[in-house]
Amino acid sequence: MHKVAQGAKIRGASRIIGVDTNPEKSEKAKAFGVTDFINPNDIDETVQQVIKRITDGGADYSFECIGDTEMITTALQSCCDGWGVTVTLGVPKTKPEVTAHYGLFLTGRTLKGSLFGGWKPKSDLPRLIDMYLKEKYENRFVFV
Repeated sequence: MHKVAQGAKIRGASRIIGVDTNPEKSEKAKAFGVTDFINPNDIDETVQQVIKRITDGGADYSFECIGDTEMITTALQSCCDGWGVTVTLGVPKTKPEVTAHYGLFLTGRTLKGSLFGGWKPKSDLPRLIDMYLKEKYENRFVFV
């Protein structure tokens, strides 16, 4: 979640919502730009209901980072109708099939997968190094 939040912040996102069942991740996530943190264990609604409510209709982009196929569906349902894009980054350990109602796609949502965040090493690595040197990345966590 932290790298996605950091990337969203760099790209100018005004609101970044993190979702995790571990409450200890909240403060670290906020240090990387997360503005709202949702712990599914602490809410009475579904995650997608909360996100749709607090964003007035859904997120423009959602990212599933852990490879949980149920969370891929939740992320897709959390996007707004018409243009919402869900990007899955995590690799599932079990049950690699995703189940989603076809209507989610008829309303204009998009589901994409990405390896390495879509970075192209030959052309993007010099830019990444430049950003690192200019301290646009919170380097103490990104480069280990």
